[in-house]
Amino acid sequence: MNKRILIYILVSLPILMGGSCEKRKYNFLSKVKMNKIYTFDNNGSYEKFAYISESDTRKFLDDLPKDAKVTDVKINSLSLKIIPGNGNDVGIVKLSGQLTENTDDNNPQFIFTGNNYPVPVSGTAAMFVNINDLIEAGINKAKKKIKNYILKNEFGFFILGIQAQPVSGNRLVLDITLNIDIQIEYEQCIEVWDYVSGGEKCNQ
Repeated sequence: MNKRILIYILVSLPILMGGSCEKRKYNFLSKVKMNKIYTFDNNGSYEKFAYISESDTRKFLDDLPKDAKVTDVKINSLSLKIIPGNGNDVGIVKLSGQLTENTDDNNPQFIFTGNNYPVPVSGTAAMFVNINDLIEAGINKAKKKIKNYILKNEFGFFILGIQAQPVSGNRLVLDITLNIDIQIEYEQCIEVWDYVSGGEKCNQ
């Protein structure tokens, strides 16, 4: 049974059956996805950009309880969905991803590099690529930005760029969706029977 459902059953039973209650603090996880689309139609190597803003991330708070207190934010994984388009004559493309703080940032931080991700893109079938070799400094920077946006400690946006470098062929026609799996950890005080184990006593 889902942990949250179980706790809410414990919450409702004292109301239905009578008994002494107290508020206890429990920890929960919320797993959400963010998607950004990059469209390529060009000759040779090219880079496309997507903006991730505070509004992109704070909308995830709408799915949390109003009294939830966010304690941590993690990026669990990145993956790519790649769909070749009509006119694409590239057989293999190297894909790199990098993060920049803003439009004036001249020191981008790589998240993954093309040497690790040569992808066959011939035909028209969609391909899915899990990015396993993430560069720690870059992914930690992205996680920190997203966490600060959610906690309202930082405002504005950052930029995620994807560079496509053809290995064979010339004209590159692709739609690439970058999928970011995010985990939001939070705590919440819930009223339960005073003899229910687990959690911590709330100070509020």
